[in-house]
Amino acid sequence: MTICVIFLLGEMQTIAELLQCLAQVIEEKTVADIQSSAYFSLMTDESTDVSVLKQLVLVGRYLTNGEVKTSFLHITDLANGT
Repeated sequence: MTICVIFLLGEMQTIAELLQCLAQVIEEKTVADIQSSAYFSLMTDESTDVSVLKQLVLVGRYLTNGEVKTSFLHITDLANGT
């Protein structure tokens, strides 16, 4: 797993950096669980919000320790939703 750097609480970017570090650790754990799973499925969904921004969401479903897990994997903006 990634080693996170300890940040000084007085820094303006501390919270954003800490969240990024936590996200990286969670992502690495999720990827490791998916890679070790005997079964995996990928679900996708496109959504357009009120500002007409189109986004694609990727969700993975996999088996880990005998339990089915569903995890958000990625979201990306789409230039053209057709």
